[in-house]
Amino acid sequence: MELFLKQLAKKRADLSHLEKKVLDYLLLHPDKVQTMNLNDLANETFVSTATVSRTCKELGYHGFADLKFSLTKYKEQKPQRKTTEVFKLTDHVKYMENAMKATFARIDEQTILEIAGKIAKSPQIEFFGVGASFPTCLEAARKMFFAGINAHAYEDYDKLYYLAENLQENGVAILISVTGETSRMIEYADLLKRNGSFVIAIVGRTASTLESLVDITLPISLEDYYVQEVDMSARFVVSMILDLIILACMDGK
Repeated sequence: MELFLKQLAKKRADLSHLEKKVLDYLLLHPDKVQTMNLNDLANETFVSTATVSRTCKELGYHGFADLKFSLTKYKEQKPQRKTTEVFKLTDHVKYMENAMKATFARIDEQTILEIAGKIAKSPQIEFFGVGASFPTCLEAARKMFFAGINAHAYEDYDKLYYLAENLQENGVAILISVTGETSRMIEYADLLKRNGSFVIAIVGRTASTLESLVDITLPISLEDYYVQEVDMSARFVVSMILDLIILACMDGK
């Protein structure tokens, strides 16, 4: 929870005077905010409900409910692994080797080929990823573009909601989520399925909510790994799987 609140505090300088009041209250009373509704927080901070909603969006959330969900999830998480020991290169190399081996053990060639076949027949590929997952989406979309595949990755939340509701027929959506429980990603998946899109999820946790909403799930091995509060989790395994899909698409042309 402490690290989560620190990340929110970093955005304070970009907020207006009234928005700062909302954020400051949240930073001082995170547990209390979890029990509030939109009107409660507006009354406590002497601002309008519109200001509370705008503050949440400025902090990177779709609304107050989305922010509350994230607060709850971070509170429920086990303490992040930290170390005060001297960093050892061999330890980190071993961690990466284990992540790679465990991920390959979960992925079969037939699934990769099936996904590549869907992508090859689709007129539009859209990546959905928020936070630390977005750079991976951007990298994969760029590789697909140069491989002759019409793929995109956008960071703007409103644009992603629009795409989830309006992805063209036979479009393919690729969602990346470490936990498979991020509320925004679950909402994207729900909208995409209602729209009749083919949805693929790359998830680092088994039996997740996101997994239950998509057509194909690619499970990866991605355990939390922190060094002095810095997230060093092996997200490279996501890029590794996406590279295999892209290569399979190129091979099938």
